Amino acid sequence: IAGKKLEFLLTNEDGEGIMIYNSTTNFNYNATEKQQITVWGTLKQLSGLTVVSIDTLFLDQNIIDYKSPQTIIELNEGYENTLVTWNNAVKIVNEQEWVKKSPFFDVQVTDGTNSFVMRIKENTDIFNLSNPINKTFKLSGVEIQNSNKLPYNNDYIIQPRYMSDLEIANTLIDLNEQKK
Repeated sequence: IAGKKLEFLLTNEDGEGIMIYNSTTNFNYNATEKQQITVWGTLKQLSGLTVVSIDTLFLDQNIIDYKSPQTIIELNEGYENTLVTWNNAVKIVNEQEWVKKSPFFDVQVTDGTNSFVMRIKENTDIFNLSNPINKTFKLSGVEIQNSNKLPYNNDYIIQPRYMSDLEIANTLIDLNEQKK
């Protein structure tokens, strides 16, 4: 969400979620996994993505269990705002798309059959890579939607949260190795 001060995915114990944001303040809050919070705000739809524009945030307590990503074979409305892992390994289609642009940039990925967008946000350690990942990798992240036309049932994206959401041959990508 462009121009935001705070943005994160809030999920329930079943892994179902909704994007939370505020464009003017971060409430001195740094979103961390396994925290329980309460938010108040207004339910909105931005480019087909259901979001809550919050005006109040309370930190309740830390929780112990965190739902693992759901393995998927297609992007659709049923997985919107859900932490997912694409079933097959993917690779970047065109390395020339890897152009750092604030607040995010998009690159096409494919598993050989399906192609879709992977969004890299500037607040992730992935954004700082000097060159694209030129190997096949497993992709996890939050499925979001970026559709500008009705009916909002297409243009789904996987947005990885950090480097550990990208896994090559059962080995996590080494950020330092990518910077060389």
